[in-house]
Amino acid sequence: AILGTGITPPVRGLPAEAVRRINALPGTVVSVDLPTGLSADTSEVAGDVVQADLTVTFGLPKVSLVQYPSRGRAGRVVVADISLPAEMVRRARIPVSLLDADVLTALPRRAPDLHKGTAGRVLVAAGSREMPGAAVMACMAVLRSGAGLVYGAVPHAAAAAFRRRLPEGILVPAAPADRDRLTPASLPALVRACRGKRALVLGPGIGLDPATGEMVRSLLQEVDIPVVVDADALNHLARRLSLLRRVRAPVVLTPHPGEMARLWPAAAADVHVRRIDVARAFARRHRVVLVLKGAGTVVAEPSGLAWVNTTGNPGMATAGTGDVLAGIIGGLAAQGMGAADAARAGVYVHGLCGDRAAARRGDRGLLARDLIQEIPRVLAAAGGGPGGRQAGSVRRRQPHHEKGGVP
Repeated sequence: AILGTGITPPVRGLPAEAVRRINALPGTVVSVDLPTGLSADTSEVAGDVVQADLTVTFGLPKVSLVQYPSRGRAGRVVVADISLPAEMVRRARIPVSLLDADVLTALPRRAPDLHKGTAGRVLVAAGSREMPGAAVMACMAVLRSGAGLVYGAVPHAAAAAFRRRLPEGILVPAAPADRDRLTPASLPALVRACRGKRALVLGPGIGLDPATGEMVRSLLQEVDIPVVVDADALNHLARRLSLLRRVRAPVVLTPHPGEMARLWPAAAADVHVRRIDVARAFARRHRVVLVLKGAGTVVAEPSGLAWVNTTGNPGMATAGTGDVLAGIIGGLAAQGMGAADAARAGVYVHGLCGDRAAARRGDRGLLARDLIQEIPRVLAAAGGGPGGRQAGSVRRRQPHHEKGGVP
């Protein structure tokens, strides 16, 4: 316990020498509130920082304790109760919370007379000659999340893989010209296919062909159902974000940090160290739900509220897991969840599926399809009760608080 939470890194002088000596010691290191040298408000690691085995923080967690790379300096994090009055915390209107199991209580109930037509219909526009599996995995995740019907709009080159690997799916024929990838030639069929659906998943595996980008931008202006925009569909939106103002339906964007930097080049330098701030600002500015993927995925909504995920592991750093997440969110939206609720629940479920898969197989060598198999088990364990936690009401043992000072 050397410095307060209000420091601006890096530490200098005698405190910096103390940090270096602490890190050279062989014993267990416990940090009070924050590892010395970390800022409370960003995930940046600048200069000398204590490498703690345990961090006991007070009242509410801090941004740097739930976002990487700073999270890696904290060791195990415990939030100590210092008797902050619950009413004071509530009045503070803290805009950032943690995702935990309570988010699953917003899942819609399954009526005893439910049938496939009322369980939710989802259109997935995805795939290309090079990446036919992306469409298959997204569609599998839609069905495993509880939706009743999934329709795959894929180019001809991906159709054989779709039929072979997903017999439960319904194929939406592409235009004859769309052999390798989706283009504006299939736009009329895609618009027709959106009718009667309750969600659209757009982008997994579609590729970067300019004609595909034209299809993406045109389709977004035609849809009136919730749409999850993922993968290369995000890259086709880069530098054309004004288009989002013309979309009539709720939009969920699911970029990883690289895609986020392309979507908003002005914030590229902050994507890795101020993820929460970037996500909140983008969601407010463009009136979308933003899912900024990565360790401690951030979900932000247009109101400025944001949530940090507490599930997931390094085993999920493998091809296809983003396609699975897009499918889960689309499947939950089709079952009646609002866009923000579907994004929050989808992110939490996705990470928990990764944790369950890693517990079975280890976190090295996991496949995206391993996560898909866990989706029904995770959803089956979801309990009842009121909806997700309000911003600021955080479990004592979960790490997060937006600002360094306690409100």
